[in-house]
Amino acid sequence: MLLACKYVEVSVPLVEDFVFIGKNNDQDMQFNMSVPTAYVLMRRYLKAVQSNRKLKLMSFFLVELCLVEYEMLKFPPSLIATAAIYTAQTTLYGVQQWNQLMECSRSIVSYHQKAAT
Repeated sequence: MLLACKYVEVSVPLVEDFVFIGKNNDQDMQFNMSVPTAYVLMRRYLKAVQSNRKLKLMSFFLVELCLVEYEMLKFPPSLIATAAIYTAQTTLYGVQQWNQLMECSRSIVSYHQKAAT
């Protein structure tokens, strides 16, 4: 942070100021500094399955459709990411059913159909 401030700020704060700010932020946030999102999880999942460009683009498109739908908040990000990949695979290549993902996948399919109109 000090290096970034030296580049951007007119007057650079003291190191002690950064220590004070950082110490209080960590305690206020209870050291919880990152939250797994569907985007982060999907990047990891797509890398694990060695997906091609077409599958990646379709999967990310489906997750982006889910971002604007309030109803999708009932699903955890890991399920949305997995269901988006599953839905993309089914749409592109025809994959066998996976019952644990069906509710989320059906919601994604309905949003995909609405997006076409």
